[in-house]
Amino acid sequence: MARRSTLILMLGFLAPGTASGAPALEWYATYDGGGAYHDVVRAIAVDPAGNPIAAGDSHDGVLGADMVVRKYDRATGAAQWTIRQSAFDTSSIEVCGTGWDSWGRLFAGGTLLGCGSG
Repeated sequence: MARRSTLILMLGFLAPGTASGAPALEWYATYDGGGAYHDVVRAIAVDPAGNPIAAGDSHDGVLGADMVVRKYDRATGAAQWTIRQSAFDTSSIEVCGTGWDSWGRLFAGGTLLGCGSG
């Protein structure tokens, strides 16, 4: 039996603390890249409007792991867009980080694992 795992994002969208000082969870989102496979967030960025963007790798049961970048609405947690980049052949892409350039474009970088013949 395959192990089922989903990408669960609890991105720190918490209501201000109450009198006791404990914050409350505003929302969370899940992502299942397909089948019963492992998906993981490796980096989170926040755009100028405060919307979180999660980057990670996702297994869908077809060869290796793919890179996934997904933007969420900061108020509701609803997905605004998703980009999935497949790896080559049986290789896997492992995301290492995200960053912004001086023009406000988001970059996600990583490592291609398992490429080549040895």
